[in-house]
Amino acid sequence: MLADKTFEYNYSQIDAHKPAEFCLDAFSNSIRLDLGLGYFSTASFNVLANGLARFIVNGGRMNLYINQYVTKEDFELLKGEHDNRFDDALVQSFSGLKKTFEKRDEHFFQCLSYLIQTSRINVKIVVWNNGGIPHEKYGIFSDEYGNKIYFIGSMNMTANAIMGNLESIECTCSWVSDDSWNRVLSREAHFHKVWDGNGEGIKVYEARKFCDEILKTYPNQDPEGLVKKEEDFISAIIKNRAKSSSNSPHFPFKYKDGALPYQEEAYRAWIENGKMGIFAMATGTGKTVTSLNCAVHEFEKDGYYNLLILVPTLDLVEQWKGELAAFNYIAVR
Repeated sequence: MLADKTFEYNYSQIDAHKPAEFCLDAFSNSIRLDLGLGYFSTASFNVLANGLARFIVNGGRMNLYINQYVTKEDFELLKGEHDNRFDDALVQSFSGLKKTFEKRDEHFFQCLSYLIQTSRINVKIVVWNNGGIPHEKYGIFSDEYGNKIYFIGSMNMTANAIMGNLESIECTCSWVSDDSWNRVLSREAHFHKVWDGNGEGIKVYEARKFCDEILKTYPNQDPEGLVKKEEDFISAIIKNRAKSSSNSPHFPFKYKDGALPYQEEAYRAWIENGKMGIFAMATGTGKTVTSLNCAVHEFEKDGYYNLLILVPTLDLVEQWKGELAAFNYIAVR
C-alpha cells in the first residue's frame, strides 16, 4: 500500500529522487488515479509510463481529464451539447503526436488502451468558456486502504518538460497528519468539481472518439506483456543513470532510446570502411552525435579515447563542447 513506501516532499531532475521515481512508486502501490493533465504531450507520457502496467495488474482504475487544443475562437462556438469538434481536435492532435513517440510514449498508450478495453478508465475533455485553456497538472493516487497522495507538477507538459528541463513534483501524503489529510481531500474535491462540470464556466465532454482512436491504434494489449515492457525500459533507465554517474563516456540520458537506427548504421559503415570516411547527412540529423556515438563504441571496446576535433567556426566549437559534455568526454588542457 502507499503508506508502506517512503515518499519525498519533492522530486526534481537535479535531486537524487526524480519525478519518474515518484510515478513508479505511486502507480505500483495504488488502485485509483484521478488525474488532471492539461495538455497531452510526450513529456507527460514519458514519466507517467513508469509503473502504469503495474497499476493495471493491481486492478487500477483511472479518471483522466485533459484540454482539447482548441483556440479562443473555437471556445466561442460552444453550444452546451457534446460537440464532436473538440473530440475531433484531440484525435487530430494524437495522430500528429504518434509520429514523435518513443518506446515509453507508446507504452503509456498501450496501457491506456487496455484500461479502455476493460472499461477501467474514463477520459473527459474539459473546456473553459472564458477563452482560456485548462492547464492544471495534478493528480490523486488512492490505495485499497484509503491512503491518498496528492501531487502537483511544475512541468509545462511540453516536450522534454519532465525528463529534460529543471522541473519538479511536490506531493502530500494523507497519512502523515490531519493537515495533510485535509489538504488531499480539498484537492480531491476540486478534481470532482471539474470532473462533474460544476465549476464556473466549465463544460465537460466525453472523449469518445479519442478513446476509440487509442483502441484502434493499440489493440489487444496483454497485461503481462505490458509489465515485461515496463520492466525492460525501467532497467534501461537505471542503466543509463548508472552510466551518467560514472566518469566514463556514455550516450547521454537525454537521448532516451540511445542512438537512432541510422546513427548505428553510420557507425557500422564507418567500421567497414576501415574507420575512415565522411558522414554525408542532412542538416539536423545529428552528425555530431553520430560521430560521438562512434567514439563511445570504440571506448567500450578499447577502454580509452583520444579525440581531436577540428572545426571552422567558433559557433561549432560551442556546439561540440556542449555535446562532448553531454557524452561525458573530458577535455585535456
